[in-house]
Amino acid sequence: MSPLARIATEHGNRLIGASLALITIADLLGTDSAEHHLNSDHIDGLQHAAKVIAEVVKNSGYDLCEKAEQASEGAQ
Repeated sequence: MSPLARIATEHGNRLIGASLALITIADLLGTDSAEHHLNSDHIDGLQHAAKVIAEVVKNSGYDLCEKAEQASEGAQ
């Protein structure tokens, strides 16, 4: 497996994990039409979880773009 393919796979797995976590958060906030009786501590935890997930996705995107640019420059 090429270095770029390995990095793409690693980031793809992170993004899949982030999407599953976001689906869970969305369901807890009511998209699943169930009532979850969240208290303020739960809401606070969900807010922090969403922020961390956003950081993971952002960092993966930046890293993947950087590696793709490096691979492109190396191919020229």
